[in-house]
Amino acid sequence: QSLWRDGLARRIETGIYTLSQQEFTPGQLLAEKYIVRNCKRIGIYDSKSLAYELGISEEKPETLYIMTNGESCAHGRTLTINGLPVHLRGHKAIICEENYKYIMALEAVKYCWHFQSDKNDRIPGFIRKNGLSPEGFMKLLPYYSENTKKQFAAVWRKRS
Repeated sequence: QSLWRDGLARRIETGIYTLSQQEFTPGQLLAEKYIVRNCKRIGIYDSKSLAYELGISEEKPETLYIMTNGESCAHGRTLTINGLPVHLRGHKAIICEENYKYIMALEAVKYCWHFQSDKNDRIPGFIRKNGLSPEGFMKLLPYYSENTKKQFAAVWRKRS
């Protein structure tokens, strides 16, 4: 309680507190709240934001797309947080440190494969660079459509 009384601790956002006087951008706050909370992975960037983060799209989306454990799987919801439009949705699997790169790769295949063909090497490169194994993907493929599985098979062949 003395931290509060002495003005050392302060609330930045619901559920986010700091001991520093540093200012945080809306993106940093969203990452803390929905992607890595208390040093635990709970989400990833999704769809257009994922394409931008992986370098598949050069267009930074106006809305930040995030897939996180705290949201329903259906269609998600769009809201404004600190003036930034955000679309949140869930995944059927729990996103954690062990599987988040696999989910990123599969979501990239699902969402980004239609982007320019000269950028399609980014997904196999991501798989190769992160040493992602077939076993890790096998655990998650049941959550994806047959079309995504077929697209992933093509990506997997390209990663060699």
